[in-house]
Amino acid sequence: MEFICKHDPSDPNHLICESKRSPVFEWLRGRWQQFYCAGPSCPTHKAYTHLVVDIFLVIAVAGLVVANLVFLSRGRGGDKVGSNSPRAQTATLATIRGGEEEVEKSQPNLFSGEENKEESLQYSGQSELFLEGEALYFSMEGEQLGRGPWPLQAGQETKIKVFLRANTGRDFEGVVVSGKLGPNAAWTGFAPQGRGLVYEPASQIVRWRITWSDRPGSSTRAVFEVAITPDFSQIQEGQVLIMEDLKIRAKSLVSGESKTVLAPDVILDMTTGSVLK
Repeated sequence: MEFICKHDPSDPNHLICESKRSPVFEWLRGRWQQFYCAGPSCPTHKAYTHLVVDIFLVIAVAGLVVANLVFLSRGRGGDKVGSNSPRAQTATLATIRGGEEEVEKSQPNLFSGEENKEESLQYSGQSELFLEGEALYFSMEGEQLGRGPWPLQAGQETKIKVFLRANTGRDFEGVVVSGKLGPNAAWTGFAPQGRGLVYEPASQIVRWRITWSDRPGSSTRAVFEVAITPDFSQIQEGQVLIMEDLKIRAKSLVSGESKTVLAPDVILDMTTGSVLK
């Protein structure tokens, strides 16, 4: 609102001032009287329909403005909080790659001789822990140990003996030998030697827990029977897988670390009836 003053024509020393409203005020006043005014003093008697509609429009516009401001503020700080920003993606990839490197560093290298302080993994012959297995139908002296047809016949059951020999020494405790039977091999339950031998049918794993009383010297042995029913492909190959994933695990009384030593698979050689070396 502004005031416009001018001299009174009848009295030059007297000023006549009039207030003049701004165009915006006059526009709002005219719109109020045209659409919103409902009282008896208004030139037209209108309901408040237009007022309610305009209020909702103002709220909607204000909401859009606020949403736009929030979006712009997030856009400026996207590198900090936005998971899809280039910096965030780079940081995520760096974290993943760093994790892979840490995992690789924590795993022992079987070929370079590196060991993990918590648990080392080696092959039989690289450690004071030693394990070997063999499957026999005939002994080395020619004595028959197995039962059933020999040479093996496809689809017919033959029972053989499996020999496990472990060398643990006196510096280890909690010694456990384990191995999984082959696809056409079955546990018969006959184990003439080796206390602590158990079979887990669900996983087909043979587990042998060796205690102090079971090893009067540095070496101990277990013997058990396995029934095999070879198929035509095994007959043609001349070899039958008896046990796989054969390993021995123990904890060192000197260093306190756990050691796992892997041994070769036990494979029956049908040409001799003994282990394939």
